[in-house]
Amino acid sequence: MAVYKIIGTFGNSFSNSDQINLFVNSGTIVPSTTTKFQLEQGIFVTVDSGVTITAYTSNGTCATITDSVDVPNTPVPEPTEEFSCYTVGLNLVIDDGEAGDAVTGAVSLGTISGFTPTHYDANVTTYSASINIPSGYSNTGDGNQYISCDDTVTVTTTTEQYTQSSELQGNSSEFPTYRITWPIGQQTVSTNSSVPHTPGPITKTVPLTANSILVYVTRIDPDSTVDDSTQITFSRNNAVAEYTVSKNNGDVIQTEGYTFTGVSDGDTLKVLINEG
Repeated sequence: MAVYKIIGTFGNSFSNSDQINLFVNSGTIVPSTTTKFQLEQGIFVTVDSGVTITAYTSNGTCATITDSVDVPNTPVPEPTEEFSCYTVGLNLVIDDGEAGDAVTGAVSLGTISGFTPTHYDANVTTYSASINIPSGYSNTGDGNQYISCDDTVTVTTTTEQYTQSSELQGNSSEFPTYRITWPIGQQTVSTNSSVPHTPGPITKTVPLTANSILVYVTRIDPDSTVDDSTQITFSRNNAVAEYTVSKNNGDVIQTEGYTFTGVSDGDTLKVLINEG
């Protein structure tokens, strides 16, 4: 058996993804399937010298169209070029996209089998494409080999968002820890240096899925009882507090809550706790 290069010529009714099956009148041919796009670029096949290769279109508008070519007795040299991210004509483009949408992209050589990550993330700008190695290269395998190439994209976010902010102040001798529960997640603040929390402020920007935001505060360590005068203020965009809860020594703070109403895109909602 020997290696030959074959190139197909197609009319406008064919699509790049049309599958082409390859047959020989004697022996075997490897690979035995390709696509219109790959065959138009030229592929290397391994067959016996002197056989006839028949190409058969198995799907698409031009399904069942066939053509044949006789293989000469002198093979072409084995391919020496390695397929890589720098191969001329690869032309990888990973599209810009919307956060949360599936990643898309295209190449001019080979085919893309997947992306990493699979969906656009507002915090990620570099994405990888797994590209199947086409025939005709020194690292061409059995169709399962691929290379991974990167591209930089712009990710947009049209979803409305707001910022959750929590902070603990004061000089309580108990060095308390508080948990602030938001609609999306919790934030824990503490003046106790022996626990893995900080007094804050802790901020997190999250999607705005409703215009009313309920947040509540719980004292979780050393217990739910304050040991000094305590104030909890709920404010928006660094303005005057919308709501204030005052507690005295011995009072309990378990689920002190407040509902922010009329929350808009870009608002910052803050819970400030001051004990002692």
